[in-house]
Amino acid sequence: MQRRHRRAHAAIWTLLAIALPVALTVIFLSYPKLSKDAPAIRLDEPSKTATGQS
Repeated sequence: MQRRHRRAHAAIWTLLAIALPVALTVIFLSYPKLSKDAPAIRLDEPSKTATGQS
């Protein structure tokens, strides 16, 4: 019983050691990237003076 338990743990940790870096690499490489000439995106609300209102 103990030998099977040890082998199961070894198999699980080996699988995790291989699968996690591969999964993270796929996630980071598939993340969409903006082109270098994409316009800037304003995240805050424009001030009233910038829009011409007083």
